[in-house]
Amino acid sequence: MANTRQLLYTARIDSIDHQELASRVGELQGEFVYSSVLQGHQRTQNLSQRNSRTLKDINALRPYTTQILAAVRQHWPEILKALELRKFLIYSYNMGCIAYENGGFFKRHIDHSPFAFCPRRLTWIYYFFKEPKGFDGGDLIFYGREKEEIRITPYSGLLVAFGPHMEHEATTVTVTNSDFKSSRFSFTSFVAGYPSLQSAVSSTLYQIDARYPSTQVVTRPLITTARRIVRAQKRAKGTDVHQ
Repeated sequence: MANTRQLLYTARIDSIDHQELASRVGELQGEFVYSSVLQGHQRTQNLSQRNSRTLKDINALRPYTTQILAAVRQHWPEILKALELRKFLIYSYNMGCIAYENGGFFKRHIDHSPFAFCPRRLTWIYYFFKEPKGFDGGDLIFYGREKEEIRITPYSGLLVAFGPHMEHEATTVTVTNSDFKSSRFSFTSFVAGYPSLQSAVSSTLYQIDARYPSTQVVTRPLITTARRIVRAQKRAKGTDVHQ
């Protein structure tokens, strides 16, 4: 499960008012729900694996999200170089605002899903919180072979990008005053590229196996998958890699 290569990119983003952003997010406490984890091709809540909360509607944080995406775009060439990725057309970036409150954590996991129709190409995380910092813990740890690990202690304005196959975890957060506004906040984005034939067929065959007891129904889903690939390729023509 652990990745054999530790490909990371880190940078500081100072173009955003972190204090103002953290204050705004702190006002939305009632709009956060427990985060989910991916199990197979379904998402479910598992508080023994992940204890954090996610903002229900990311649009509530405009124009901050627009500013953050613009800042990440400026780092895009360096991110691709550090992660040894070629330019690719972005299918989706699935951005969410996450709060790690007192006792929050996310145990060791990877972000890659072999059953996704559009495979994730990378993950990026942007950290922000009130200063002075009102919590301890919440480190981001990456694991490699032979117990090799990289530990990153977040600071407000930190951008971290990494490959979806890298095993990692978020250590337990201890909020000193148990106030939601003092939580460890972040934006997380799973950037997916357009589907390849391999990823599309793998996704379809998994769904067939999960939903149907007989293999006699294989033909129609595969035809549907082929049509989806053709449509995706048509949409990809002329699309900028940062859109």
